[in-house]
Amino acid sequence: MDDEDDGHSEGFGLLGDDQDSVVAPNRRAAVIVGVSTSAGLPRLASAGPMARILGDWLSTTSPGYDVTVITDEDGHEVTRAEIFKAIRTYVTVPARYELLLVHYIGHGLYQARNDIWMLSDLPVDRAACVSLTATLNDAKFSGIPNVVVVSDACRVLPGEVGLSEVDPSSVIPQYLEFPVETSCVDYFQATGRGTPAFEGEIDGVRRSFLSHAFREAYRHPRPEMVREMVLADGAAVRVVPNRQLGDFLKVEVTRALGASDAAKSQQVVSAVPSGDAIFIAPVDAEEAVGAEDPAGAEPPPPQIEGRVKSRSRSDRTKRRTMRKATPPPSGHETRKVWIEPGDDEPPVFGGIAAPPPPPTPPPETEVARLLRRARRADWPAGQDPRLRFAPPSGPAALAVADFETHTGLTLTGASIARAAMTNWPAPGSHAEPAPEKDRDGLSVLRLYPNAGPVGELAVGLEDGRSLLLPVMQGYICHVALDETGLRSLAFVPGRSNWRTDATDPARRPEIDRLRALATEAMDENRFQIGSTYEAARLAAAIRMGKGHDPVLGLLAAQAYAEATMHERVRSVSDYMHGDIRADLFDVRLLSSRFWQPDADFPVVPRCPMLTQNWALLAPRRAAPPGPLARLAPFLTDALWTTFAPGAADLLFDAIEKGDL
Repeated sequence: MDDEDDGHSEGFGLLGDDQDSVVAPNRRAAVIVGVSTSAGLPRLASAGPMARILGDWLSTTSPGYDVTVITDEDGHEVTRAEIFKAIRTYVTVPARYELLLVHYIGHGLYQARNDIWMLSDLPVDRAACVSLTATLNDAKFSGIPNVVVVSDACRVLPGEVGLSEVDPSSVIPQYLEFPVETSCVDYFQATGRGTPAFEGEIDGVRRSFLSHAFREAYRHPRPEMVREMVLADGAAVRVVPNRQLGDFLKVEVTRALGASDAAKSQQVVSAVPSGDAIFIAPVDAEEAVGAEDPAGAEPPPPQIEGRVKSRSRSDRTKRRTMRKATPPPSGHETRKVWIEPGDDEPPVFGGIAAPPPPPTPPPETEVARLLRRARRADWPAGQDPRLRFAPPSGPAALAVADFETHTGLTLTGASIARAAMTNWPAPGSHAEPAPEKDRDGLSVLRLYPNAGPVGELAVGLEDGRSLLLPVMQGYICHVALDETGLRSLAFVPGRSNWRTDATDPARRPEIDRLRALATEAMDENRFQIGSTYEAARLAAAIRMGKGHDPVLGLLAAQAYAEATMHERVRSVSDYMHGDIRADLFDVRLLSSRFWQPDADFPVVPRCPMLTQNWALLAPRRAAPPGPLARLAPFLTDALWTTFAPGAADLLFDAIEKGDL
């Protein structure tokens, strides 16, 4: 049955059947998905109705939207193919839209640091799910200048809902016509990793708390959130920039959830690299900013049937004029931003360009705070950041300063059961214990890279877990583990390494502090929070230490990639080529839209070092060797790639057989 006829997938077109005038095409599009049931989990009563409420609202805003609503109401099964087809209608070559909103309401998983949307046929079809990580990646190459993704879903571990293995993928089409990042992607998630998201009664109606808060941001925004944008045609619209949404959503979700069930909590996560001129929708014209609805005023779910007619251009102009003429409530000051598009500006909806900087200095950003703390030397006893994030550069590990082979490894937090170097990139390398360098709780390996600058090391632990690490000639690798897996990683030049002579000893504490803080920021997802400027500043500071520790270069590349700064990612790769004559896997992965082999510079290890980047293998068309690809189901949720018990035998068997 056709999507428009079955009542589950709604397309809001440009014209009605009684076309009587030419209407300018809408420049924005939205795909709203509501899935109430999946994998036998409790039904989410709000998923379908809330999706329709959002779809109806967006279809009547100005500037206008083309909207598709997909739900599983009346027994309809929502498939990944259906969502992909709907998005493909809007993601085209050449690009026709200036903003795309993808909003999902339903059940979700958090597996190996990848968020997964659960669809109707899971678990019968293990591919009936969507990878949020892969979708966000592909959105950067969509050709649409601004993409916003809202994930109103749980982020619980698969074992908590009885699922063992799923096969998620992206719902954004891949076009070769967009070889570099063309889109700025903002996203909002309902809750923190490993935790549930909730729905509950709000004014007598069942609502999902994040989607409710999302709609409230445009119905009842706080006065300080609102900006008046003057478009190229002179029309003024009062809007809530995306950058103003994060804090509001956190507060409103906490308020609404607390009113429903004070024992529950839900922490909204947001990442908004877009500028102040980017907004999803204007403030509702009929609502006073900051006003409260009377109790029980929530409208019933709208009935949407087939196509509905968009307003004519004259209607839109009238509505804009009304907004411009309507004064704000008493005591409210609307910030007005006059926008004139320049010829060299990237296309953004409504002819809006970047607004001027705010007149007052902004508060200290997370990045500024991190750098300030890294440079601070007067920490009270026991409070230095180097001590808090299980740093590998503790006194016992740093006491191992060199080997006669100039290369080695120290490991804390677990005991080594076996270790072996692979035959990559050349055979003949090996590892052996160095018991004379052991300390309490510290295991040490002496490494013999066979004449080459880099190699690969497999480590099996007594508790059954295993690791695959890069080896770099002249560096000592310091590893720290905890119950989640590999928690902290550093490569420090050995005492006889020329890099040590080029290092200012006075900078060592700052570098160690910066590494600990940067690792913590990555672990807590702060690389994806804030503006492009913040990510760039953090990445630039990390890169200062790259000559001392290649891991800082990797973290810099990750920060650049999150900020859609592809040229800077490639600059990290170029630096590594000159320094270690190789690439770390993640840096190569992030350097291009699709994996680019380079015979002159080997990649180590041959799989992602950061767990989150395993979800990018398919969208970036990167294929680890078969024996390593088969280890993906054993990934833990640790920051750095750690394999659960069961993978070690597969890994070491492949090395013994020469397959690695």
